[in-house]
Amino acid sequence: MSKTKNIKILCLHWGFIPGGVAKYAEILERLSLFAPLKLKSVIITAPTWALDDVALSAIDKQLVKIRGRLDLSWIWKVRGILKREKPDLIFTFGFNGCFAALLTRPGLKIPIVSSWHGNYHPTTFIQKVRAPFFELLSRILFRYIVKEIVTVSNYSKGLLIKKGVSPDKIASIYNGISVLTLNKSKAKEIRDGLRISDDEILFGTACRLDAQKGLHWFLQAIQIAIKSNARIKFVIWGDGPQNRILQEMARTLQIQNQITFAGYRSDIEDCLQALDVFVMSSFAEYFSIALLEAMRAGLPIIATDVGGNPEAIEHNKHGILVPVGDPSALADGILKLAGNPDLRQALGEAAQKRFYKEFTSERMARNTAQWLFDCALKYKAK
Repeated sequence: MSKTKNIKILCLHWGFIPGGVAKYAEILERLSLFAPLKLKSVIITAPTWALDDVALSAIDKQLVKIRGRLDLSWIWKVRGILKREKPDLIFTFGFNGCFAALLTRPGLKIPIVSSWHGNYHPTTFIQKVRAPFFELLSRILFRYIVKEIVTVSNYSKGLLIKKGVSPDKIASIYNGISVLTLNKSKAKEIRDGLRISDDEILFGTACRLDAQKGLHWFLQAIQIAIKSNARIKFVIWGDGPQNRILQEMARTLQIQNQITFAGYRSDIEDCLQALDVFVMSSFAEYFSIALLEAMRAGLPIIATDVGGNPEAIEHNKHGILVPVGDPSALADGILKLAGNPDLRQALGEAAQKRFYKEFTSERMARNTAQWLFDCALKYKAK
């Protein structure tokens, strides 16, 4: 990179809920290590909206507080910040941030660039009713308003191209997570808490309990698998709107003695040490952070062959890929790994090796810094 004064990037967030985008914002805070960039986050939030306090404490931010979605005072507040800060770029995250930037930017001529993490997946009736409008507006924003887009996988890039977005304005940079010194001493403590004996094989997952994660297929696969191997046990860490539904389903399938719903844990990197195999049954993933956490932990993985999953793990090399929505195939994968400890070890070691080579937060930050730097120079020259 050529020497230049710091390029100012204003990161505009509509909300800051716990999850992938908040973790992404933490990584962005490190970009100044790799390029002459100065980032500041502006976060629009209301009293009832969840905030990721851990990620929030790690970034340079300014909160724009509103009463609720119908309170439009944020437009003038954010516009005032833009006038004062005079950023070279506005960096947004998906539809809501892009739309907010569009409303606050008129006359200021500040280029908008954006990350895109995947399609909108409505779950409630109201969300499904308004989904077509959001999809149409999203296509307009990313085709005509946003200057450059960074996606988390080649799969995501392909989806944007299908929406009519020019491939010339789309870059793919894989998600990354931090390198940790793993505390293997916690494994026995966590397994004891789950009442898992040394001779039992523990399969598990950690995710938000919503429909997108396909956990009902996981439960159906468990019912099939335990008929052939009574030594396998299961755990799900996480919380979400389907928690009670899934627990009732487990009782209906009569697998409640084989599975533990362990709730949300903030120390998931320690919890993963207790597993023998990580399972992902999602019907939609763009480039899963949970998958990367499992690879970092050196776990063999069974995952659905969807989205960016095949870009993270190669079938029979770093894990086993199974068709989406196929409990029988998932059960076959569970039984295959349950009966082959050498294969579990080989897949886990290969997955961990690939993580360190391809998917660290440092690699992601370096590539994103270069992308933002190039974007700023490109539009500064115009």
